[in-house]
Amino acid sequence: QLCFYLSLARMEFATASTLVFAGPLFVTALSGLVLKAPIGPWRWGAVLAGFAGVTLILQPGADAFSVWSLLPLGAALGYASSSVCAPLIDQDAPTPLVSLYASSAALVGAFCLAMADGGFTAFETWEEVALILSVGLCGGLGVFCLISAYRLASPPALAPFEYFGMIYALILGWLIFGESPLDKLFPGAPLIVAAGLTIAWRERRRRPKPA
Repeated sequence: QLCFYLSLARMEFATASTLVFAGPLFVTALSGLVLKAPIGPWRWGAVLAGFAGVTLILQPGADAFSVWSLLPLGAALGYASSSVCAPLIDQDAPTPLVSLYASSAALVGAFCLAMADGGFTAFETWEEVALILSVGLCGGLGVFCLISAYRLASPPALAPFEYFGMIYALILGWLIFGESPLDKLFPGAPLIVAAGLTIAWRERRRRPKPA
């Protein structure tokens, strides 16, 4: 969350959000390394193609590239790590309790970071209060839904569905911020989506057919 919020202060909303969708690629790679899930050559190839798309968006050799551009990838790796860890939790533990523990850990970390950065800033308007509460509510519901989904299904199977968020990011960035960074996102973004769909297709073919 810290990496993502920092990136939003220095990048266009749609561009930062699109790079975060490297998360499903990390999910697939980490599932093979951590959960020992079978990841065949098709899906490993899709992961490499997806990261090629990320490279096209970042353009590391261009003048516009900066180290801040890597922050969304840090966020993607963090989200992917939490998603892959979800299946390792005892299935008897209620999902709301797991979400509460995760949020409590985030609260402690955020408090420490806030104090290290100079402490708290008082709200000046009720609009600011409403915005912060909205961020917390939407973020909390999102984390709860993600934890529930990844505890019930295979991470590689679910990861591609997160690409719907890329469409939402483009629409919200255009409606709210007046952004239209299509020249930066193509052809990298379609390559990322194609990689995710390939992973989903191979996951479906890998499942045993019902008798």
